[in-house]
Amino acid sequence: MVTISQEQWGFMSERYATDAIFIVMEKYREKRKPCYLAFLDLEKAYDRLHRAVLWKSLRGRGVPERLVSVIKDMYEGSKAAVRTPHGMTKKMDITMGVHQESARSS
Repeated sequence: MVTISQEQWGFMSERYATDAIFIVMEKYREKRKPCYLAFLDLEKAYDRLHRAVLWKSLRGRGVPERLVSVIKDMYEGSKAAVRTPHGMTKKMDITMGVHQESARSS
């Protein structure tokens, strides 16, 4: 079983980003210190990621080439089809994005 810390807010039921923001603001208010916040909406960011950028980033962070190759191999030949009211479409190559909500995304 995985234990999730109390500080974890992402993807938790009944926990919202706005609640976390208000907690941070309140902590700064209690200490009478200025609080500056910036927000960046990354909605669907992983869906749009160019994989070549990911490989370059991994290498740039010192990930061994052997491990980069293993990760790349998991994505090679990725295909998908769409179920429509008229049946399944032809399989299409998936060339962008990363696996999400799977063991591969951990």
